Formats: sequence, structure tokens, C-alpha cells
Amino acid sequence: MSGEFVPLDRLMSLLAEEAGTLEAAGVRIEGIVGDLAARIDGPVPRELQELDLMVQTVRDLAAFFETLSGTVPDVGIDLAPALATLKLQRLREGLSGTGSPDSGLDEESILF
Repeated sequence: MSGEFVPLDRLMSLLAEEAGTLEAAGVRIEGIVGDLAARIDGPVPRELQELDLMVQTVRDLAAFFETLSGTVPDVGIDLAPALATLKLQRLREGLSGTGSPDSGLDEESILF
């Protein structure tokens, strides 16, 4: 993607989509962890509150990026240097706009 410029508003939308994907995964994880925590005796672990805060933060970032996409100047950004720093192919494709719209966090993309 070297030398190819992506409109800044499109980049903001792509960031919002990625944050939305993370939020959805966080909500699923939060539900599973909450179910597991309900099975133990004692107070709710503090980390559950931190997980909830993380999900809310990612949700707010998605809204922030989406709102920015409608207000940024009409300029292009060369994403190649920044994309080169990303280790996750799915994330590189998502932020470059080359991934498929339904390529969220699936089983294949999260295998170690």
C-alpha cells in the first residue's frame, strides 16, 4: 500500500469499525467471565469492573472515530508506514480497507 493515500474520513470510519469489532468481542467475553464469576463464592473480582470499563472505553472510541469521520478535512493519509508496524494481518487488512466487512474476530483469526 506504499504511496497509496486513504481519505482521512475513511480512515476514521475504518477505526470505528475496528473498535466496534473489539467492543462486540469484549461484550461476549464479559458475559462468559461474568457467568464464571457467578459460580464462585465471594466478592466480584475487581478485574470484572476493569473489563466492563474496557468495553465501555472501546464503545466510546468507536463513536468518537465515527463522529470524527464526518468532521475531518478532505485529505489523504499514507497508511503504509503505520500499517507496517501491525503484526495482525486481519487488523492491517481492516485498517487498510482491504478486509471483507464480515472479517471480524473469527476462530481462524484468533488461533495462536
